Parts: sequence; structure tokens; C-alpha cells
Amino acid sequence: MEGGFEAWGWLSLLALQSGFQPLMTSTFASSMVISSAAVIVQEGVLKVIFGMQAVLFFTKSGGEIVRNWSLKKSIATAGIPAMLYAVQNLLTIIAMNKIDGLTYNILNQSKLIWNAVFVYIFLEEKFRPAQIASLGIIIFTTLLVSTDPTKFDEQTTTDDEIQSRLVGIGLTLVAGAISGVASTVMQYNLQRLERNSYLMSAELGFFSACFLILKLLCEAYVLGIGDGQRILNSSFFDGFDRYT
Repeated sequence: MEGGFEAWGWLSLLALQSGFQPLMTSTFASSMVISSAAVIVQEGVLKVIFGMQAVLFFTKSGGEIVRNWSLKKSIATAGIPAMLYAVQNLLTIIAMNKIDGLTYNILNQSKLIWNAVFVYIFLEEKFRPAQIASLGIIIFTTLLVSTDPTKFDEQTTTDDEIQSRLVGIGLTLVAGAISGVASTVMQYNLQRLERNSYLMSAELGFFSACFLILKLLCEAYVLGIGDGQRILNSSFFDGFDRYT
């Protein structure tokens, strides 16, 4: 029973995080913030710090896990999902500035559909009727929100607003699909390879930041476009304030 209470506690915290994240992002990280910079701070700094703290202080064999860690194995297990999550987080930050929080939260649940599909195909896990019914509800609400006619009323909405909303919806759905693939790879690593979840989170954050830094360097010094060029012309923290 104690484990059940703990599980419900973590689920409650996750629900609060999902509900407040779009509001906090749109409030404290304005559209002027460089998206890649925000993701690097979030993934490469915060996730690595908190993940390693969890490994050392909340895992009984934390010291042994750190001693047995190897770069080769880390890249093999965390490299691909890290790259996928880096792209997903980038698309998510852009999308949150184009659609309202409620719409984002509903559309973002499409990642569960993709995760279920890939888990069924690649991990051969079957689903209970209640789970299938839940996925059906998610599909229905996703379609309902995506095609809400009141959001596309030409009499009350400008063409730019409609276009911005469509871009936000598209980016959210693409990010959900990417998240579904990454979650399946993560599930395989955690369940089949028995990788420590806290360590995996820290590794994902580190490698995601590395991929984004490479992207910025390429944009700044090779292509001359995007966030990399903007950082070169201004600064990494352009658009940040004390609340960000």
C-alpha cells in the first residue's frame, strides 16, 4: 500500500508539472528568448545537476553506478533518445509561444499514442481494454482541438494568428511523434537493459545539450542562419531576464 501512495504522489506531481509548464514557459520565457539557449540551460545544466544529485543521494548503489559508468555505454544507450528529445524540446518551446496552454497540453498527449504504437510494434507489449479506451479518448480530443472552428474564425482572427496557430499545432504534433519514438527507446533501455532512471535522465540532458551546441556552432559559423547566428550577433542569453 505504501508503494501505491508513493506512485500516486509522483503521478500528482507529474500532473501539476504538465499543467503548469505551458503557463510558466509563456510567462517567464518570452518569445524573445533564443529557443536553443533555453533548452541547453534546461537540459544541459538543470537536468544534469538534479539527475546526478538523485543518483548520489536517492539511490542505494549510487557510488557504484558512478564508478561503473563508461562513455561508450552511455552514448550507446542515451545518444539517440537525447538527440530526439533535443529536437522535441526545441519544437515544444516554439509551439508554446504560438498556442494557448490548454491546447498545447491536449495536443501534447498525442505522444502517448505514438509511444503505444511503437511499444506494441518493437517491444511486443499488449494493452488492456482500459488502455485502448484511453488512447481512443486522446485521439478524439486531439482531433477536436486541432479542428476547433472557433479558433479559425476569419471574422475574429487575423490571417497571421491563424497561421501562427497552425504552425503551433503542427510543431506540437511533430514533437509528440518524436517523443513517442524517444520514449520507446528509453523504455527499452530502462526495462530490458536495466539502466538507472536517474542516471539516464542526466545523460539525456547532457547529450541533448551537446547536440544543440553543435547545431548552434554549425548555424553560426557555417550556415549563418537561425539561433546560432542570433547568438553570434547578440549573446547566448539574449531575451533572458531575472525571471527566466
